Amino acid sequence: MIKEMLAEDNSIIFDLEWKENLTDGLKRLGEGGIDVILQDLMLPDSLGGYYTFKKVHAQSPGIPIIVMTSFDDESFAISTVLIGARDYLVKGKVDKNKLVSTIRNALENKRKD
Repeated sequence: MIKEMLAEDNSIIFDLEWKENLTDGLKRLGEGGIDVILQDLMLPDSLGGYYTFKKVHAQSPGIPIIVMTSFDDESFAISTVLIGARDYLVKGKVDKNKLVSTIRNALENKRKD
């Protein structure tokens, strides 16, 4: 779904990489060259929630993280942003325009930081 939404937008080109689990994602982050992270909180080899976010954030403190998950809980979303996420999107409630706009904002804010 995410790949399709990003492929539909011609105003910006994304080089999207997909990792199926936390271990592979952390390994890839260690290699560098990542501008923004779209992170699911429920990965097969993690405890989920804050644990997953904190592991990724610790591995990549300078990279904006956009949490994108099916966990639709406003207080959890606010808490995640307060501990370092750039934004929080709920799968199924986000369209192409919102996704692209959120990524662009994260990249622009990163440049300002």
